[in-house]
Amino acid sequence: MPLTKSEARKIALSFDGTSEGPYFGKPAIFVNEEYLTRIHDKEEAVVLRTGSMEMREVMLEAFLR
Repeated sequence: MPLTKSEARKIALSFDGTSEGPYFGKPAIFVNEEYLTRIHDKEEAVVLRTGSMEMREVMLEAFLR
């Protein structure tokens, strides 16, 4: 069962050091003032910051299994 946008927001804000604020004019979540994620406004998706393209590929591969 997919998460709702409010559930995803609640989970992201449950981590220590998180806060909400604007990121390029869109609501986003930060950890210790560094961008972490935002809920995509046109699709049922979460935009997530990764440390590298390699990490992105690992995460996509794990998700698609």
